Amino acid sequence: MKSNTNNKKMTATVYSSTKCVWCTRVITLLNDNDIETTKIDITKDNLEEMQNACGGKDVYTVPQVIIDDVLIGGFTETERFINKHRNESGYTAESSVAGINNDRDWNVRPI
Repeated sequence: MKSNTNNKKMTATVYSSTKCVWCTRVITLLNDNDIETTKIDITKDNLEEMQNACGGKDVYTVPQVIIDDVLIGGFTETERFINKHRNESGYTAESSVAGINNDRDWNVRPI
């Protein structure tokens, strides 16, 4: 998947924990769809970093996925995002947020 008409590869940050099966699955999903992924393991020391990245919300669950600076959510929201846009070209994560929210409120929002 490309994020824009310049063929820029999409990038994702996944906030995770070491024993999280859904975190492993979402990273595999992102990699399988050619989305460059950075994994950040959550500890007590960087929990606040994840919460800030999630729009300042008191988020305590993982995975939390951010694609091209847009908070997507967990595994289900990421899977929906990818399925919705798998065959589209020339979009950015930012421009596609409105389309997902129109389908159902999946807490996808720009950060």
